[in-house]
Amino acid sequence: MPLKPDPAQRFENFDFVYIRFPMWNGAMKLMCAVSWQALIDLAGLDDSARLDQIVEAFINHRPEIEGRAQ
Repeated sequence: MPLKPDPAQRFENFDFVYIRFPMWNGAMKLMCAVSWQALIDLAGLDDSARLDQIVEAFINHRPEIEGRAQ
């Protein structure tokens, strides 16, 4: 069964290394993660990106990231 995005759009910043977000396989929640470096590359940021820029990159690219998680 394909993974489905979290309808509540929850996510958490974890250890300043990656952002975790849930996806659903039916009733089973699976935790996925995307690294800060992947977000920096995806958004075209430089390596000195701030936390708010990383979070914004995740929010802006979330559909693409969730699509890759499937």
